[in-house]
Amino acid sequence: MHRAVPCAALEFRILGPVQVWLSGVEVQLGGSKQRTVLAALLLAHGRVVTDGALSALLWGDEPPRTSGAQIYTYVSRLRRTLGDAGSLVRNGQGYALRAPGAWFDLDEYVALARRGRAALEQGRPDVASVQLAAALGLWRGAALGSGTEFLAETEAAALEESRLDPQELWVEAELALGRCRELISELTALVAAHPLRERFRAQLMTALWRSHRRADALRVFFEGRELLADELGVDPSPLLTELYEEIVAEPPDAPPAVPPVPATGGTGPAPTGTDGRGPATVPAMLPPDLADFTGRRSETDRLCRWLGVETGTAPTPSQGPAPDPASGRPRLALVSGPPGVGRSSLAVHVAQQARAVYPDGQLFVDLGAPGESRVPVRDVLAWFLRALGASPDGIPSDTQERAQVYRSLLARRRVLVVLENAVSDEQVHLLLPAGAGCGVLITSTEPLAAVPVDRQIDLGPFDIAEAMLFLRRAGAHQRVQVERAAALELIDSCGRFPLALRILSLQLSRKPHWTLRRMVAHLRAEATRLDRLQAGSLCIRPALDRLFDAVEDGRLTQLRILADLPTPTFTADAVGRLLGLSECVAEHILEYLLERRLLEVAGHDAGRRPLYSFPPLTRLAAREVRRGPGNRSLVEGA
Repeated sequence: MHRAVPCAALEFRILGPVQVWLSGVEVQLGGSKQRTVLAALLLAHGRVVTDGALSALLWGDEPPRTSGAQIYTYVSRLRRTLGDAGSLVRNGQGYALRAPGAWFDLDEYVALARRGRAALEQGRPDVASVQLAAALGLWRGAALGSGTEFLAETEAAALEESRLDPQELWVEAELALGRCRELISELTALVAAHPLRERFRAQLMTALWRSHRRADALRVFFEGRELLADELGVDPSPLLTELYEEIVAEPPDAPPAVPPVPATGGTGPAPTGTDGRGPATVPAMLPPDLADFTGRRSETDRLCRWLGVETGTAPTPSQGPAPDPASGRPRLALVSGPPGVGRSSLAVHVAQQARAVYPDGQLFVDLGAPGESRVPVRDVLAWFLRALGASPDGIPSDTQERAQVYRSLLARRRVLVVLENAVSDEQVHLLLPAGAGCGVLITSTEPLAAVPVDRQIDLGPFDIAEAMLFLRRAGAHQRVQVERAAALELIDSCGRFPLALRILSLQLSRKPHWTLRRMVAHLRAEATRLDRLQAGSLCIRPALDRLFDAVEDGRLTQLRILADLPTPTFTADAVGRLLGLSECVAEHILEYLLERRLLEVAGHDAGRRPLYSFPPLTRLAAREVRRGPGNRSLVEGA
């Protein structure tokens, strides 16, 4: 695979042994503990890493008495190593690494993988293959090698997991380019290394099928079905069963078709056009559904119903969804909620179920998460038009003209459009199809006026049953059965927040020797809980940070005061007395914070007045908010 070559004077590498390079020469870093400190600071991406967090990565739960002095020594040595190329600054009770302009292999890997995914979603497998191969070429062995065992337990597993998705995408690109025979040996090794990962197995079946090895493809399916039943007690997912049915349905003497593989799925023969005039371009841009998607049954049923999928009696692909009662309009649905609550997972889960009733294709785009750069609508329209079969010469340069061509192409088609992380009605408007046979599923932090109110779901945390089920499915079934009380306490400590539970599940999978009671003790200290809710690239802080982005500085001060209240709930009257304001003004402030998802209503007092409270993790983040010179940071008290 092609390897990306950095050109910066200072280079940091953690996708393998932890290394620092200066002007093309590797710098000697010393032992595992000094490398662990550097790796922890790099993974924080400029945020402060507290002494407590560093101590846990260096010595686990049994730090020496001189831990603070030893950490200071390691940091001092790193300062001398970096010289003027970077700086390690003390901030509060921890350290942060500042190295503007430095090259970091993890950042490069993520950027290349993102560009590769985007190219695949745009129908450019040749470009995607090069980008994804370059991303995978950055790996030099096991991530965070030469660090401590505690660093490996906490961080390495998630980094290794993040390697698998680009591998799958690279294989999809290679399959789309017709390189099936060349992939068989590599896919065989991947299936052997990850036997329960169904997408690798489906890709191996596809490569064998297209290489005229139909019997071998079916054997791979039967082996996977038996393994899933023995290991997990479950049946294969639709990804495998639908592919199996396609292979079985093909006449034995017919050569398998070799169509372009959509970015996230389709593996069988190319579809025919709905107008009866031969093959048509059928985009399939949806990301894969989560293998361990849990709960959300009521929300799933409502969204499916709104998109024309009658649960239990879904129409066949030839029927499609019934037209929306509002003539000439597509079916619309929206999932709103705070970052990290599982909006994207739910939307993709529903969209995958709705594929059959939108047989002319599925379009998907991430418009940019809060705090990130927005994808211009003009570019999105170009991607969609190419996915729908428009030639480059047929794509107008003007945004409004692109929208008109886009709507014309969809006017007589049954296509599902999924718009991820929309921020405004203006952004969504030009991406809405006009045909009544289409469906649109949108996710956003806030409700949008473009979608009828009765077609919107405001997604909250898991309920207790869903959270417990998630932990069981994440590999902690036995521990949950034995330590139910500890499991409930663990769930409460992260507010039943799906992202936090996923991080916990990754940590538990790496610590089979830990009891749930020990994990509870690990998270009990509120001052370090947010630092410890991190596993590789998954981190709770960025999701919480985004909640504060649109909050005025004056409101941040009031928020910090409320977060320090000793009582879990408070009324507008109590807050008014605390801040020296009238009850009316205090209520306005509380509703302002409620609308931005920093507060929630926990109930009502005896006088039927709302009782406001913080979600548990939001309260911890709010306590760290302080106002800085020209910006706001979330490091005070860390």
